[in-house]
Amino acid sequence: MPRMCPVCGSRFPDDVRECPSDGAVTYRVHAADDLVGRRIDGRFEVLERIGSGGMGTVYRARQVSTDRMVAVKVLRSEFLDDESALRRFFREARALSRLTS
Repeated sequence: MPRMCPVCGSRFPDDVRECPSDGAVTYRVHAADDLVGRRIDGRFEVLERIGSGGMGTVYRARQVSTDRMVAVKVLRSEFLDDESALRRFFREARALSRLTS
């Protein structure tokens, strides 16, 4: 599964955890398959599907390291090679990560 830098958009092999250009943590790029019962990137245990839309599927998951509940959005496979869609996805993720309940 390839990894991507959310800052510059560069793609890397699975073993590259940090972007050599800007130092940002890289993320695995997953397609929105049925992930219930699986772990994503070893960090999120997927518990249930919340919903889906035009760009992907949202799951309720448990962040393993902190034991907290999170929402995980996964892109549909047809967007995995669309650089514009990936940039929008990461921009949205950064904005949402700043929200608190």
